[in-house]
Amino acid sequence: MRKFKFTLNITILMGVVLLIQQPLMAQHLNTIQCTVNHNPYHKAYLLSINGVRNSAIDSVYTTESNFAFLLKNEYPEGVYRIAFSDTVYFDFIKTNDDGDIKILYNIANDEVIVDKSLENKVLYDYMTFDKSIYKRMNKIIELGEALYAENPGKNALKLDSLKHAVRALEDEKRKYAIKLANQHSNLFVAKVIKGMQVPSYSDYIKQADASPYPNELEFLVYHYFDYIDFSDSRLLHTEVLYQSFSSYLS
Repeated sequence: MRKFKFTLNITILMGVVLLIQQPLMAQHLNTIQCTVNHNPYHKAYLLSINGVRNSAIDSVYTTESNFAFLLKNEYPEGVYRIAFSDTVYFDFIKTNDDGDIKILYNIANDEVIVDKSLENKVLYDYMTFDKSIYKRMNKIIELGEALYAENPGKNALKLDSLKHAVRALEDEKRKYAIKLANQHSNLFVAKVIKGMQVPSYSDYIKQADASPYPNELEFLVYHYFDYIDFSDSRLLHTEVLYQSFSSYLS
């Protein structure tokens, strides 16, 4: 009889332990762990992004080069920002399936290296390529401005050539983005990257079943948002929709 009571008590105790552990396991929180080089700032802020509105939801003191933020379960999936000032920050993607995130940020040259997190490795693959395109495009634009200031009529052919060079870079960036997004179509980052692209009229008219549009402007009136997945509410927690609507209306 005593043996039976002892066994029963052990069984009850194990059940209580399991009940206690179960919610604790369910409450496992992911983190973003950051290593920051050349950091003159004493505080970092975790911001949620909702279109044009960024809201501070947490902060830490950064006396050391390493710090971390808890990514709580109630934080919606989307894009977040770690900011040191209004102009010094980096963005990252939080999804429930991606696990912990590890990032190295070099403030001196605004470089982000993702050590852990597939979503963010893909994001910064695109961001790095985008930055390289932007630098090349800026050089062309600066040259164009100098030629225009010198003599727009005399340099008309050169200016037209530079315009085509800028368009070629825009096409190169879009094609790289779409290819990268298609390679990782199972990830949320694919929708973010695709949503930042403007459809190409020249590519569209090459399709066999393309509807006729008299010009590119008319095409964009109907197809500007082709790359945005409006069924995914996670995009509300990014800048994608706001930037797309702003560009469309401008």
